[in-house]
Amino acid sequence: MPLTPGRYTARALHGTLCETKTGKEQVAIAFEITTPDIEPATITWFGIFGVSEKMTRRVLESLRYCGWKGNDLSDLRGIDENEVELDIQNETFNDKVYLRAKWVNRLGGGPMV
Repeated sequence: MPLTPGRYTARALHGTLCETKTGKEQVAIAFEITTPDIEPATITWFGIFGVSEKMTRRVLESLRYCGWKGNDLSDLRGIDENEVELDIQNETFNDKVYLRAKWVNRLGGGPMV
């Protein structure tokens, strides 16, 4: 079955600290979908810092769910340790619809409260 909007288990393959076009720091994490019966697929999640304090906390929380234990965002070792749940949604850009990894959640659903 091909990848469609929904929730899927996944594991990070690798990640990097980079910048958005507007100069904000962000992490880009490539994930491999591990949900059984889904065609092999990878999707990249972008976590942007500096939008709001709440968003920065959520990005850091997502990295922790993946297994990152560090404090230096230029060293993302460990992000491949845990399976997580990706919330994948449709996004329209230039009149084309793309799949987007919107949220990285702990396995079993949603962020911790």
